[in-house]
Order: sequence, then structure tokens, then C-alpha cells
Amino acid sequence: MELECYPVSLRPPELVPGRPDRAWMDNFSARHPYRCLPLSMANTSGWELLSPVGFTAEWTGGIHQQDIRLTADHPHPDFHHLASSHFSHGVLTFHSGYLFRTPPGWSMMVMGPPTTSRTASSPSRAWWRPTGFRSPSR
Repeated sequence: MELECYPVSLRPPELVPGRPDRAWMDNFSARHPYRCLPLSMANTSGWELLSPVGFTAEWTGGIHQQDIRLTADHPHPDFHHLASSHFSHGVLTFHSGYLFRTPPGWSMMVMGPPTTSRTASSPSRAWWRPTGFRSPSR
């Protein structure tokens, strides 16, 4: 499959192949998790978008967009374009900075890196299908 990636921002996040290493796997005696072929293959599946700046997201428990507070670890000119509370209700949206195009008949699964975790969060997954949007017929 060929994935075409068109930048739609001046400085989109870096796009890299899925990385094989995971800190939690390294911490095991003799790195035993790497001996599980499906787990190791999952680590290198797909692509990763790397945030150019670390940040903290805090949710107050409220239902409004401003109830998620985002604080960058250090100043970055594009930080406000990387993540936001687009849907409110505690949902944090990451903006890729790219328009993706797949060949006909191919879809994309969009998710965080496999076999990783984030403290106090619940990542979602989504399918992006190449069907596009259609106007209602008249």
C-alpha cells in the first residue's frame, strides 16, 4: 500500500516509521517481551507522528472545551495547532498537520502507538475510509 501525505501546515510534526523499542519492554529481565513476535511486530506497524514538544494535559472534569488545559514543556510556535479540545467533554484531539490519501479500497486505522500506555487517559481508535464526503442527492 502506498500512503500519500500532504502537509497542510507550515511545520507539521515529524512522520516516522513505527519504532520497535518500548521502555517497558526494555525493563524486563533479558527483554523477554521482545521474544513475542506479534508484540514486536505491532510495535513497528505503521507510522508515528512525533510531537515537537512535550506537554501536559489536565481536565477539570467539565463539559466545555476550556476544561482541558494544555501546558507545553517549553515554548513552541505551533503548540496551539498540535492539540485541542475540539469536541469538549474531556476529549483531546491531536491534529496531524497532514492530509492523507490511500489507494482505492484501502482504509487507515488511526491510533496511538501500539503496546504503549498513557497515565490517566484512554486513547481511542478510528478508521479513516477513503470514501470521502458526499452531498445529499436531490
